[in-house]
Amino acid sequence: MAFFGHKHTPYFRKRKVHPLFISLLIIAGGVALFYLIQFLFFGQTGEVAEVKLNVPPQNTVYVQFSGEETYRSVMASSIKLLENEVVQSRNTANSSLEFFEKSELYLDTKTEIRLVKSRVQSGDTREIRVRMNGGKIWADVALSLNPRSVFEIQLSSTIFITSKNGEFSVDYDKSLVKVAKGNVRISKQEKGTEVFSQDVGVGQQFEFSDNIEEKALAILTEDDWFSAHAPREVPPASEEVSSEESGDKTLGEENPVKILVPGKNNSVVLISKEPQKISGTVPRGTKKVVINDYALSKFVEGDKEFTYIASVKFESLILGKNVYVIQAFDKNDTLLGKAEITIHYDPEGKFEGGDTLGGEKELDATKTPESTGKLEITEPNKGDDFTAKDLTGFDLIGTTSSDTEKILVNDYALSKYVPGNEKWTYKVRIEFGNLKAGEENIYEVKAVDKNGKVLAKDFIKVIFPAKTGSEANVITPEAARQ
Repeated sequence: MAFFGHKHTPYFRKRKVHPLFISLLIIAGGVALFYLIQFLFFGQTGEVAEVKLNVPPQNTVYVQFSGEETYRSVMASSIKLLENEVVQSRNTANSSLEFFEKSELYLDTKTEIRLVKSRVQSGDTREIRVRMNGGKIWADVALSLNPRSVFEIQLSSTIFITSKNGEFSVDYDKSLVKVAKGNVRISKQEKGTEVFSQDVGVGQQFEFSDNIEEKALAILTEDDWFSAHAPREVPPASEEVSSEESGDKTLGEENPVKILVPGKNNSVVLISKEPQKISGTVPRGTKKVVINDYALSKFVEGDKEFTYIASVKFESLILGKNVYVIQAFDKNDTLLGKAEITIHYDPEGKFEGGDTLGGEKELDATKTPESTGKLEITEPNKGDDFTAKDLTGFDLIGTTSSDTEKILVNDYALSKYVPGNEKWTYKVRIEFGNLKAGEENIYEVKAVDKNGKVLAKDFIKVIFPAKTGSEANVITPEAARQ
């Protein structure tokens, strides 16, 4: 038949594929393969997010940058830190890592950390992982409502700390976590499986040593590093007491009672209307709250706050000066902490010279009449104003009278001052936040008696230059990676 002589035509005709389309397929396939390998073997997904390493003025940290075997010294206000880079604080306290979602890590001296990962995943989910190899850190973890978000501090091959929102310290050498705010979870993992976990809440600490399963939660005991960073009503500070001043710590220093209304601890407040509510917070474990020998009947064990009504009708408020001492006791009637506030009641709202107030007003304690004690700043510079050079801090030292109950520096009560001592010391350091470079630093010191009356006061002005000494070894952010 004739059609047998014709060439066979295939069902599908051959069509040319455009070279650009082939190129796009190859690129897309390569990108997909890259991310698949990253996910399967390295788990490195998401967008890398910048981390800032902040170094205090006149301080030095040491960084092992990516691809380098040695450490380079860094003196700069801020540089960018990349994944897998290592920071050693050595002699510097309070250098910090600032993450993209506003979380922060502060490093104490002799601390080493490695930035393992800082990434934004899909849906703004954070994935932050840090390996700690020694020293102490203070973590301030920003709130994340995404359940898939991760903020993790790795302490060993098996021990991990995670937090969704909290402030806490980690002492690597003593294997202790201390929580000041939020919630922290400590877990032990073996071969990728969690075999132990412990939630640590506010006012608690936990030991993460090798036999972690045998450890129990404990009531938090403060140390200098924790005290310098924990959230407080007043700026943190640290004081040193000489051997002459040694003695028991002020009661309630580690587990304080905090007055919130109508003023703070040790406030002097004038009110012209009553009744007046006094309220605040008490330490964890408080079973009973006593105010001027009256046990609050509505307070029950487990409550974190207390409320007391000062009223003429209840005979708990009189005209003139009223001193209220709040004490917190545990189930064994052990005093956990105490606080004090003074309220002056005058329906006409007059105080010192006939000033009329509408409602209530917190008064400077220096307005209390008849100050008869003494107080003097003796060091540094014999108590005279001066300019600090090539320093990161100094000790403020002075004398007072024997009837002094407490010493206030810029309204911060020295927690280690023993009532009646005629000498006091206050440590001023950049890392404690009570010395600012490039500013005039004014320190007003007051001596207060047991009734809350200011006996005497003195002040000193210290000018601290923003930059001192040679900057020959300074590595700026632009030059840090050259």
